[in-house]
Amino acid sequence: MNLSRQSPFITDLPESHRILRSRDFDVVDLAAALRKIEAASGHPLPHAIAMAERLLFLSPGSQPETRRAIWYSFFRSDNIRHWDGEIKRLAAEEIEKLPASAEVDLVARYVFPFVALTNCRVLGLPEAFFLKYDAWAADIARFGAPILSIAEARRIDRAAGEFAATLRSHLAKPFEPPLPAPSFHDYLTQRHPGEDGAEECIWSLVAIHQNAKSIYPSLANALHRVAASSRQHREKLLRAKSVEAEWNALINRSAAVLHVPRVAQAPSTAAGQAVAAGEVINVGLHQPDDLPGATGCPFGHSAPGTTIDETPSATSLSLAFGAGPHRCIAEDLARRVIRHGITALLRKFPHFRLTAPPRFQGNERWLSGPSMVKCILDPP
Repeated sequence: MNLSRQSPFITDLPESHRILRSRDFDVVDLAAALRKIEAASGHPLPHAIAMAERLLFLSPGSQPETRRAIWYSFFRSDNIRHWDGEIKRLAAEEIEKLPASAEVDLVARYVFPFVALTNCRVLGLPEAFFLKYDAWAADIARFGAPILSIAEARRIDRAAGEFAATLRSHLAKPFEPPLPAPSFHDYLTQRHPGEDGAEECIWSLVAIHQNAKSIYPSLANALHRVAASSRQHREKLLRAKSVEAEWNALINRSAAVLHVPRVAQAPSTAAGQAVAAGEVINVGLHQPDDLPGATGCPFGHSAPGTTIDETPSATSLSLAFGAGPHRCIAEDLARRVIRHGITALLRKFPHFRLTAPPRFQGNERWLSGPSMVKCILDPP
């Protein structure tokens, strides 16, 4: 298996859709790659491997169906909808902390605390250490793409180990205020009893954190787009009977995951080119003009005074959250966080506007989102 940044890149959405739904291509076996690094270097990587084994639940047949069923059961739409009120409450609380008529960085002052607290409560993670999300996410983010060095593997192992150790010491503490519905941790505990089950819960929480953290840059991308949009577009989003296509267009185009690696299970083809068994390809999830350019921004920089209005796509094909057996497990949670988060901000500050082009410092391997979005929060 050749893991490198030079892997072929697929930008045609219909071809990406075919590959994601095909059993000829599967997720990269990161656990196997880590074991090879472990054997070659002599450095144990137990924490990273434990997390990698749970990440592979997205791969058909690679994990017990019971794990897949439990994870998907929790994140299905009719279960996540019970968290709507809590997500709205958290958004409103964070917005009340923002100063009116002042310039603020919405990523630091709103996106990070709102998404971190939401993830903590939905997943059942202790809020006492949510600020450490940022440090862990920065290190564990390297898991989203091929591992290229022993140093990276050891850094991932250390971050995963610290996360797991902190969870073990905090999970027994009650939540205040009480959770509105069973958390992901509650689901796992009920279905994995006993000492072995406790470890399954710990490493599943570490793994799902890897998935849910992509909500941060996705919400930041959406805020950037709304801040640069016209008054008419904002009014459409706030209408009681707003067209779902408007929200879907905004959320799909703001999804931060740009591409995902897939490995050929047998000799195959991709975009008309032969692909050898074991070869890794990068499957794009956005249209070519949405892919990152030299600036590292897939959505284009917007100077103050310009507008970006969303229009529903002419095609129903959207791969913003993957497709087929490799569809994003936390898609419904991400859509609700983005929609409720933006709605709450628009109701409080309907005229908020960019004061400078957003700063992009995304992980060029698989995520892209602004690290800073400076705006003036004009009151109604």
